[in-house]
Amino acid sequence: MWPDGAFIVPGDTETAAGTARLQRTRRNAFADVELALSWRSAEAAHTDVYAAFNLNLWRDWMPPEIESLLLDKPLGQTGGLKLAPGVLVPESSTRDVKGVRHHYARLIPKGARVLDIMAATNSHLDPALELSAVAGLGMNAGELAANETLGQRVVHDLNREPKLPFPDADFDAVVCTVSVEYLVRPFEVFREVARVLKRGGKFIVTFSNRWFPPKTIRIWTDLHPFERMGLVLEYFLRDGRFGNLNTFSLTGLPRPADDKYAGQMQWSDPIYSVWGETA
Repeated sequence: MWPDGAFIVPGDTETAAGTARLQRTRRNAFADVELALSWRSAEAAHTDVYAAFNLNLWRDWMPPEIESLLLDKPLGQTGGLKLAPGVLVPESSTRDVKGVRHHYARLIPKGARVLDIMAATNSHLDPALELSAVAGLGMNAGELAANETLGQRVVHDLNREPKLPFPDADFDAVVCTVSVEYLVRPFEVFREVARVLKRGGKFIVTFSNRWFPPKTIRIWTDLHPFERMGLVLEYFLRDGRFGNLNTFSLTGLPRPADDKYAGQMQWSDPIYSVWGETA
């Protein structure tokens, strides 16, 4: 919701009271908006409020569901959006899903045994790889159940217990997609990944420029995208268990017309990747 008089339009005519105020919101306005999230856990009811000042409704990206609550509305109005428990939110756009899938297909051999850590609804693995086995380890049982690529599903929080519940040298490749920024014990997790990989096996980490802010490690948001690749590279280098290290970035691709955010964002989310092989 927003207070009366919160919207100011650049270039509007001046009045005796100063810059002209809108009666209804529109896309080229600046706004002070109060966003409130009410939710319930197993233990309690929760309300989180975020005050956003000088929000630009043209420049600053918002999910379409939120945008529809803000635009072309009278000042002072309060809008609401109700999400059912268990609603699964895709973390990547259409172009990103295809880009990551192609990236993995270039690096993972046919018929490999693959582990997807911090897995969600999509493992981004090309069916043409004819993988012999795909195991998924993640925190959300519902997301793992929705991932049709997985042959084995393990609910496991790596931030609480970095040890992977798999034997030594069990996989040909391990992937981590748009999740490395949530690891609070990355060095321990990377050591565990090296343990479960066969000699010469690949660990491929990919990420983009979108994440869930409350879950991200503090330093991540302060870094330039290429510094983030450098940070992940340090995770690989720390214990000397990986060699043949590589980084990769892909930016500047137009957003496909069938993408959910095609009308709001011109360019696809970038893809950044760091990978290495067990020494």
